[in-house]
Amino acid sequence: MIKASTELHQLDRSLVWSGFKQLAPISLFVIVFGAAFGLAAAQVGLSESTIMGMSTLVFAGASQFAVLDLWGAEMPLFTMMLTVFAINARHLLMGATLYP
Repeated sequence: MIKASTELHQLDRSLVWSGFKQLAPISLFVIVFGAAFGLAAAQVGLSESTIMGMSTLVFAGASQFAVLDLWGAEMPLFTMMLTVFAINARHLLMGATLYP
């Protein structure tokens, strides 16, 4: 029993490859979602560096698309922050239910 739990914490090439293969289907969806966001953001008029910055810093896709609707000449920063918080607040509830 002890040996099985220590194997989970080893960084082994075969374990990394196995994890890569298990996550490959999800990665394909992430690529498609990223392309859709990039296209939508380019149509709104965001620069490439802003699109890459949002994709790097914002980890919730729904929040990214919500912010695109609020993006304009006078960007209401507080409104955008409040919108992102409200959309991501659902994760607090999900985390509370999953906590042992």
